[in-house]
Amino acid sequence: MFDFEYNEEFKIGEELYARAIGWMVLQHLKEENVLKSVPKMMENNALQILHKIKQILDDDSLDDQECFEQIEQIVETFLANGIQTTRHDWD
Repeated sequence: MFDFEYNEEFKIGEELYARAIGWMVLQHLKEENVLKSVPKMMENNALQILHKIKQILDDDSLDDQECFEQIEQIVETFLANGIQTTRHDWD
């Protein structure tokens, strides 16, 4: 969903700039009265991710005893949806 990856090498100025932009976007959404639709969008996205994880867990073709294949697929699902994890270093 998001192509943004947090980089610990961001400069403080860049982080403050990003934060200011975030506050400006939030204010704009409030003024346009669309902020109330954001929780529903987040819920829908979360349900889609949970559905994908359930599909992975129910997939009989991923049958290794230690579940490494399932874990890898779940981590990839998180990453594809902009959710970072420290479970594995994929570099």
